[in-house]
Amino acid sequence: MKTLNMADKFADESIWFPVSADFRGRVYPVPYFLQPQGPEWAKSLLSFQETQRMTENGRMWLYAHVGARWGMDKKPYIERIKWTEDNIALVRRIGEDPLSEMTWADAAEPWAFARGCMEVARMHKVGRDFETNLPISMDATNQGLQIYSMILRDPVAALATNVIPHDIPQDVYQQVADKVRKKLFEDDSLYG
Repeated sequence: MKTLNMADKFADESIWFPVSADFRGRVYPVPYFLQPQGPEWAKSLLSFQETQRMTENGRMWLYAHVGARWGMDKKPYIERIKWTEDNIALVRRIGEDPLSEMTWADAAEPWAFARGCMEVARMHKVGRDFETNLPISMDATNQGLQIYSMILRDPVAALATNVIPHDIPQDVYQQVADKVRKKLFEDDSLYG
């Protein structure tokens, strides 16, 4: 309720987020509740004040965003975009009336998915002159390991951490978990 109240209070105002830096230089928003690094339902309440004219490239990123929020976030970008294109009628129905078309509640990130659907619906309604202010996040996936792979010029680690482009997003944490699990099942001496 506090997050919704803050969003409602500042709905027609420009706001900024003061940040603090930790010893590594990472910055974190000071405010609690409504902030750009909060839970996805809180982030879905935020918009940029300034708009940007939608381009074809921007449309692809919006479609990839919608597909990822549905649950395709581990799939290649092209599959995320294709999912949105294949489901455009549903996406538009949700965007036009999310209270009547509640399928968005089944998404992996329901609030961000619904917000993305609303943006797609507005884009289709306005047409070529559409201007967007929807923040679309891009995650560094595992930044510390990415930095190590670049410093060491390690092509295996660079691929595993998405430094080197690949059709399918890599998940280094899952790769490590799979290898550990395999080792545990191969070596029964570990069970005492």
